[in-house]
Amino acid sequence: MNTQTLQKWNKVRLDEIADFQYGYTASSKEDDTGTKLLRITDIVPDLIDWETVPFCDIDEKDAKQYGIKKGDILIARTGATAGYAKFIRRQPEKSVFASYLIRLTMKKADASSEYVGRIIESDTFKQFVASHASGSAQPHANAPILKDFEFLLPDLKTQVSVANILSVYDDLIENNALRIQILEQIAQATYTEWFVNLHFPDHEKVKMTDSGTDFGKIPEGWAISNIGSILDIKSGHTFKSKSYTPIGSFKIVTIKNIHDGKFVDDFNYIPEIPKNMPDHCRLSDGDILLSLTGNVGRVCIIYGENLLLNQRVGKIVPKDMLFKNFIYSLFRSDNFKRQLELLSNGVAQQNLSPVQTLDLKIILPPKMLIVQYEHFVENLSSLSIDLNKQNKNLRQTRDLLLPKLVTGEIQV
Repeated sequence: MNTQTLQKWNKVRLDEIADFQYGYTASSKEDDTGTKLLRITDIVPDLIDWETVPFCDIDEKDAKQYGIKKGDILIARTGATAGYAKFIRRQPEKSVFASYLIRLTMKKADASSEYVGRIIESDTFKQFVASHASGSAQPHANAPILKDFEFLLPDLKTQVSVANILSVYDDLIENNALRIQILEQIAQATYTEWFVNLHFPDHEKVKMTDSGTDFGKIPEGWAISNIGSILDIKSGHTFKSKSYTPIGSFKIVTIKNIHDGKFVDDFNYIPEIPKNMPDHCRLSDGDILLSLTGNVGRVCIIYGENLLLNQRVGKIVPKDMLFKNFIYSLFRSDNFKRQLELLSNGVAQQNLSPVQTLDLKIILPPKMLIVQYEHFVENLSSLSIDLNKQNKNLRQTRDLLLPKLVTGEIQV
């Protein structure tokens, strides 16, 4: 782009073109109150899964004041994901945003919320927040910090053109994310039907017998066993944060990367592997990871290269790889997640003990049935990993393109 054109692009501060609003303070509820409460954890993945967003009690006046609308930009202002943001591309069902989120709305007609939203979702904005956020244990990024973020604002026509180009990538990412969501729902629904509702293939031919435990009657041929009989949980390595670098050969997988059923692709790096790091901390496609502190019991399947396991995260290692998808679905099931939450302890922060987790009792189906489930879902799991990798590549391409578009290096 020529210099004359670039001169028409104005450098602006965020507070010059946007109003800031803090979210609504309320406790989340599982019961349907008619209004959903969007939280930080909900905006981190590529796609907001509205089915998993909880509800809250709120009167109509506050519901209107904090109601989420198409075009809103929502930013996480605290915790490990401070600076993560989501541009609301479509009008959602009735919902409000929680207190640890900040909403941006455009106050100038010559500022496109879609253009600004793409910039706020970018790594450039995350890096700005990371370098300015206060708080050692728990980073905070409030409005006074965010208002100083600066970027180039072209004329409105150019803003719309830039947003349209980036939307192509966002549409592909969103479509893949929807496919991933459907694949996981199919696998989880099958798990529930077979191993929770006990409507497994030919269940009508199997007698129910008394287990002699609190589980009551179980199908004949099934057993009561502890989790440790089918898997191990290996803890991550204690990396020194002072060794982290903005770029490097190896990526550190921390607690912030582990969300419920979703692996967040955002890392710190180190140039080389410490000599005392256990071999199990080298991660591979398809490994199952478990959060051990904070929001305990979250599990996800990972993908990517040169990934290393950090402390506070556990690696679930099946003793028989034919049990892998059964184990993942078990940890994703609502009942088992509740058991993990009850097992965790800690006043300031919940902590999950791998040793105690391995002692938890489950109803263990016969190996033949578990293998049958594995064969049913293995293609779903493989396709899900492939789609996640596609999204990773799409995000990288989009994020490389974005700074060239918003600085005028590429003309639109």
